[in-house]
Amino acid sequence: MPGRVARVNGFTRVLLAVTALTSVAACMGTPDPLVNGYPLALDPPPEWVEVPEDRQDPDEVDAPVIYAAQPEKTPEDAALVVQVFFGQASSVPHAINLADGTRHESGQNYERAEPTELDVDGAEDARRLDYTYTCPDSDTACSGTAFALLAEEDLYVVRVSMREDAVAPETVERLAESLELTG
Repeated sequence: MPGRVARVNGFTRVLLAVTALTSVAACMGTPDPLVNGYPLALDPPPEWVEVPEDRQDPDEVDAPVIYAAQPEKTPEDAALVVQVFFGQASSVPHAINLADGTRHESGQNYERAEPTELDVDGAEDARRLDYTYTCPDSDTACSGTAFALLAEEDLYVVRVSMREDAVAPETVERLAESLELTG
């Protein structure tokens, strides 16, 4: 009888462990969207604050800014902007052109590297666009990265723009790794 009890206890332990792992996985699930009503999830950089006044009413523009943030301590040095193009992107090249066209805040001497593929959960396709330009307010070097995420014909553009050396490259990489389309 002691052997049977030991086998049952061992089986019970394994069953409890599997149940616990399944529960943890279920709790982790899909991340919450950044903005209610939009299927985009991302982790904004730490110590950056949302700038709600930079949002636009989705009913009034073709490509609303649904989220904007800046570093809390030095808001003039960088910006994170999320823009949506509903039903406007029919292909990857079209999506890249739309994303490239959102650089309205960029100053002179705009130069962009070739877009690179990006693996984003939930996106049909995604590209990363890295660029440099001269800041319009100070004639200093600025740079940025735009992430173009295509879902059906909707395009989500996540853009980080910054003065030279104002944002650590790791911040942009963490942002890229956190991107997900949830629905």
